[in-house]
Amino acid sequence: DLDGLSRELTAFVLGLPRHCVPIAVGGDHSITLPLVSGLRRASAAPFKLVSFDHHLDYQFWSRERDALFHTNVM
Repeated sequence: DLDGLSRELTAFVLGLPRHCVPIAVGGDHSITLPLVSGLRRASAAPFKLVSFDHHLDYQFWSRERDALFHTNVM
């Protein structure tokens, strides 16, 4: 399920050696948030995210929606 996938991906990023720069290629929108969450938890240092997508689906809705849904991966 989505929660399990999210936990596993975040744990994977947290388990990487500190000198690694993770690169994710492929997948769908469900992997972006857990990867970014893992990076944020792994270090207080700033990081950059480069996203190549035919359509980014960035939409900002009121707070009534869930934080993670199909058309807002960030």
